[in-house]
Amino acid sequence: MVKAKSNIEEKAAPSTSAANVTMNINNIKLSDRWNRLELGDIKSLTQSIAARGIVRPILVRVDPENDDTVIAVDGRRRLAAAQKLGITEIPVSFSTANNDGDAFQDSMVANSNAEPNTPYELAISYEEMVERDGKTNEDIAKSCGRTPGHVSQLRTALRVAKNDKRLLAAFSKDSIKSSVFRHLAKLDADKDAKMLAKVTELVLGGAQAQDIGIKIDAYLEKKAAKKTTKKEPKKRGAAAHKKNAQKASLELVDYTDDEIAKQIVPLRNKTKYRELLVYHTEKAKASTKKNDQIFNQGVLLGLEFGAGIAILED
Repeated sequence: MVKAKSNIEEKAAPSTSAANVTMNINNIKLSDRWNRLELGDIKSLTQSIAARGIVRPILVRVDPENDDTVIAVDGRRRLAAAQKLGITEIPVSFSTANNDGDAFQDSMVANSNAEPNTPYELAISYEEMVERDGKTNEDIAKSCGRTPGHVSQLRTALRVAKNDKRLLAAFSKDSIKSSVFRHLAKLDADKDAKMLAKVTELVLGGAQAQDIGIKIDAYLEKKAAKKTTKKEPKKRGAAAHKKNAQKASLELVDYTDDEIAKQIVPLRNKTKYRELLVYHTEKAKASTKKNDQIFNQGVLLGLEFGAGIAILED
């Protein structure tokens, strides 16, 4: 289905190019959305237009609120230069954008094919396209001829830079590379505050992104190693006794067994010997220190010898 021309398209005078038309500059109004933040110095552009005219047409779309005017999608600098020179008729090209978001996207594409935006300007534009137009990194990458990784990196750079006014100012002036921010993003603003402050000073001092990455990775590796080798808290009291008692491996005779007790020789002292043997066996079992275990085992050996159970060899 062919889209019907609007009143302003019908009124536009044909230009020397079949693809474009000329239009009175007074019928063109500026959009409230621009992906280039500053107009910049247009002196050389003005001189070029004065000598050669406007070579690349202004990209416009029909104003949805007024069918007799158009909105400039791309070409704000050329419009400013034309106004300065007093040019009234300028070449325009109509965008196929149906809404504000698509028009902004067209502006991004147009700028990528001409004088590129700064990384900061791109980051601002990408973020606006996500927040205001509901675009994804993949959508933006596809429409602007970029990779999703590029879009993600610049959006990350903007997010991290906003945490420090000095970083944001440096990023906006293109005095630090956007790649450094993917390293800074690895740090937690609260938990790694000291390290973040340290590397921020290095970044502002001109340190390379690669060097910053090495420092941050080393810091995070050391931090992870400390966490995994954290000593187990020393147990005290009953918990320690229970733990140590489990480690004791004593081979002791159960003198509470009547069959074993029959081996006790001295009849007069059998009951007393048995009581002592049972008592020191329990003491040995309960011992948590090696010296106490040796002592109680020695006592048991002496009792066993006196009861005629053990035979001491030379």
